[in-house]
Amino acid sequence: VAIHLRLKEGPRTIVSQFSVEGVLAYPDSLIRKNLRLEPGRPYRQRDLLHDRDHLQTLYSEDGRIDTRIYYEAIVDSAAAAIVHYRVEEGPPIRLAQVRLEGLEKTRPFVVQREVTMKPGDLLRHSDLLKTQTAVFSTGLFRSVIVRAAMDSSDAVARDVTILVRERDAGAL
Repeated sequence: VAIHLRLKEGPRTIVSQFSVEGVLAYPDSLIRKNLRLEPGRPYRQRDLLHDRDHLQTLYSEDGRIDTRIYYEAIVDSAAAAIVHYRVEEGPPIRLAQVRLEGLEKTRPFVVQREVTMKPGDLLRHSDLLKTQTAVFSTGLFRSVIVRAAMDSSDAVARDVTILVRERDAGAL
């Protein structure tokens, strides 16, 4: 049995307009440096998501973990796309303190020695992930969740909670 498919491709959608609104913390050249979409280039959904993630990473690595990135892409019938990002910048957030939850048999210092941040450091997403990986790599826990507090009366410092579930004694 032979199956034949005939495809008729439509016109390539090109970005006709591109804008980023609400950026105050960085120069335009830094914002656009690693973005894939720009006027005249092909429009692809995966590039739209890549660019949103790139913007979010830029802010979260600068301690601005409350920054929100919104986007909109309008594709018209003439194969043109209008891409718009709106950024709501959050302030740089610093680490207030680390809280531990879920410890039953393991002593707190075992987890604390794996924490890659100290009070006063900028709260970077990569540092949260490094801490989570380091604590989990001890082999003592079934799960490890590291998260910054969402509701804090202090706008410039946040607590980080490390929530662990210990492995059963003797488990590998």
